[in-house]
Order: sequence, then C-alpha cells, then structure tokens
Amino acid sequence: GRGMIQIDIDDDGDEDIIIVNQVGKPTVLRNDGGNQNNWIKVAVKHICPLETARSCDSLGARVYVTSSDGYRQMREIGSGVHYMGQNDVQAHFGLANKTQAVSVRVVWRWLNKEVNITDVPINTRLWVIAPT
Repeated sequence: GRGMIQIDIDDDGDEDIIIVNQVGKPTVLRNDGGNQNNWIKVAVKHICPLETARSCDSLGARVYVTSSDGYRQMREIGSGVHYMGQNDVQAHFGLANKTQAVSVRVVWRWLNKEVNITDVPINTRLWVIAPT
C-alpha cells in the first residue's frame, strides 16, 4: 500500500481502515465485527477568520473526555495527513464498557477559549463550536 486512512466510514462508532494501493483500487477494511464497546466522537469547529459565515475545523484544539469514574482521555484535533491520505478530523474516544454519561472539555489555545459540557450521553456524535 501507498497510504492508510483511519476513519469511521459507516458512522457506527468503530473505526475502519482504507489502504491506498499503488496499483488498483483502495482496499477498505470495514470493522463490522459488532461494536460491543461504547464511544463518543467530537467534531470541533471555530468561525473562519476570513469567511465569518463559515465554520472551520479547529486543527490544534484539544478535546478532553472524562468518564464518571475519573478516567480521562485527550485528543488533539489534527488532519493526520499521510502520503495519499488524511484521517478524519473528528476526535474518536473509545469508552470500553463505561455506561454513564461523560464530560467533554474543548480548549482552543490560540483563541484563549474553552467549552465544558457535562452529562454527554455515550455513543454520541458531538459538535462543539468555539464561543465568539
């Protein structure tokens, strides 16, 4: 293969893999084994400075997810650019067998802004936009 992309192409909460081959069609490895674990996906945006009617992906923002038992994870939003591919810009968090709601904290360091959201249900897709 020439490149690899990690993305949830069927939006079912488990990540899939696409391999970009040098010759021929890409190879799609769908994770269809049945997702027995819980998860949350967070998309982080901000108002584009040059086009204020649009929102932009907040590359570099940090997302913290904390479960009720205190287990904390962090992802930095990035495009994960590879040769001939780019990962999803949403932060994907595996929550294993945790069943209670989580709290989400998003920090935009360059904007000096932060958002805290509590009681976010598991197995959720969350969109967070930086406050103006």
